[in-house]
Amino acid sequence: MTLTPSRTAAVSLFAAVLMAAAGCVESPGVTPAATTAPAAPAPAEPTLDAAGKARVEARLHALEPEFWTRRSRDGEAAANEWLRQKAVEISREEARRGAG
Repeated sequence: MTLTPSRTAAVSLFAAVLMAAAGCVESPGVTPAATTAPAAPAPAEPTLDAAGKARVEARLHALEPEFWTRRSRDGEAAANEWLRQKAVEISREEARRGAG
């Protein structure tokens, strides 16, 4: 028996991963790879409070129908890239909103 997540669960999980990649939430269990040379300082990540994170999640969830349309039309990789770009854009907008 194979368990297949629902569309909403898949997008919610993907949204959480995207938010972590955009620097909006802490990604537990991820450790940086060892390097031989000192690492350059990391660029400032957008920081969001709980309300900002909730707004990002709500906006990403609203993109779900468009995600599935793009996935059917353009393929999974293209749809994932589109959603990743939207997540970064939305996260940055919310970070600016919180800073202003």
